[in-house]
Amino acid sequence: MKIILIGNGNMGKILQALAKDQIVKVIENFKYNTLNDNVNADVIIDFSNRENIKYIYEYAKRNKIKVVIATTNLKNEDYELLYDLANYVPVMVDSNYSSGITIIKKILNDNISLLKNFDISIIEKHHKYKKDSPSGTAKSIEKIIKKETSNYNIVSLRSGTLRGEHDINFYGDDEYIEIKHFAQSRKIYALGALEAAKWLMCKDKGLFTYADCLFSE
Repeated sequence: MKIILIGNGNMGKILQALAKDQIVKVIENFKYNTLNDNVNADVIIDFSNRENIKYIYEYAKRNKIKVVIATTNLKNEDYELLYDLANYVPVMVDSNYSSGITIIKKILNDNISLLKNFDISIIEKHHKYKKDSPSGTAKSIEKIIKKETSNYNIVSLRSGTLRGEHDINFYGDDEYIEIKHFAQSRKIYALGALEAAKWLMCKDKGLFTYADCLFSE
């Protein structure tokens, strides 16, 4: 598997350390870097920012390259491009590539109807340099909860060097349920993105999430 990596920040550097022999090109930002059509690659993995989405769309569509989007804080226009791209190549889009968060979202999807009468809080904590707030993961959890109830709130904290923590609390009368995920290392996200890229190798086109990869037989 030959990878074009978009993004050379913390996550980009971790992915390079894990898959340096598979990465054929690193682009930090399409605004300042160009990518020739003759690059021999199988998949683009994006750990950059939403400004690169339209360039990834154009390049992947033109060159028929599979795409893994691990960038958060996407806007509606970004999703529209990715939805269209999925008509031509396989595209995976997710806000979090950790198996733990993906399992938690499945648990919520399967059981939120049983918890809709609780008072619900989503609490997410990240390092002080994280730009989006609430996190993409918190928004994806919110999307599940709001299908059954509007009785929830989201709290965001940006402080220090926190790797990433998400708590979902369900408060009832004289009891509460807590679901908690703590990322001890950013490595889990890079490993998940690599697993996603490998999974896409057997796909011709379509739009997928990391859950499709994790829970496929």
